[in-house]
Amino acid sequence: MQSTNYQANLPENIPAGIAWALLAAVFFVALDTAAKYLMQSYPVAQVMWARFLFHVLFVLLLMGRSALRFVRSNKPALQWLRSCAMLVTTSLFFIGISRVQLATASTIMFLSPILVTVLAIPVLGESVGLRRWVGVLIGFVGAFIIMRPTSLQFDIGLLFLLASAFSHACYQLVTRKV
Repeated sequence: MQSTNYQANLPENIPAGIAWALLAAVFFVALDTAAKYLMQSYPVAQVMWARFLFHVLFVLLLMGRSALRFVRSNKPALQWLRSCAMLVTTSLFFIGISRVQLATASTIMFLSPILVTVLAIPVLGESVGLRRWVGVLIGFVGAFIIMRPTSLQFDIGLLFLLASAFSHACYQLVTRKV
C-alpha cells in the first residue's frame, strides 16, 4: 500500500521528535500562562488577536517563503470550518481561564480526546472497541478524580471550558476529515 504522505519515506528521528514534542508542550504552557495573566487586564478579543498574530509571525519566521506552499487547500470549506472551530475553542478557553484556575482548565481540556473517541463513531463512522471504551471510561474517571468535583465551587467558567473541550474535539474531527 502506497502512502500519500510525502514525508512517509523520511527516516525516523526519534530524539528530534521528542525534542519537538517537549518544545511544543513548553510553548502551550507559556501560551496558557500568558493568556491567564493577560486576561486580568485585557479583553478576550485583544488577547486572542495577539495570540493569533504572534502565532502567524512565528510560523512565517520559522518557515519563510515555503509557508506560502501550505496555504492552499483541496477542501477549503472544511478548512474554514476547522479554523472556526479553533477560534471558538480558543475564545471559550480564554474566557474559561479568566475565571478558573489554570490547572483545573487544563484538566477539563483533557476531556477533549475522550470526546474525540466518542464523536468519531457518528461523525467519522469509526468503530470503537472494548479496550478503547475502557480507556475512555478510565480517562473520564481520572479527569473527575483530578478535578475533585466535590471541592469545586461551581463557576460559569467551567461551562466555558467544557464547551472549549467539545469545540476542540470537533476541531480534531474536522482535521481528520481534511
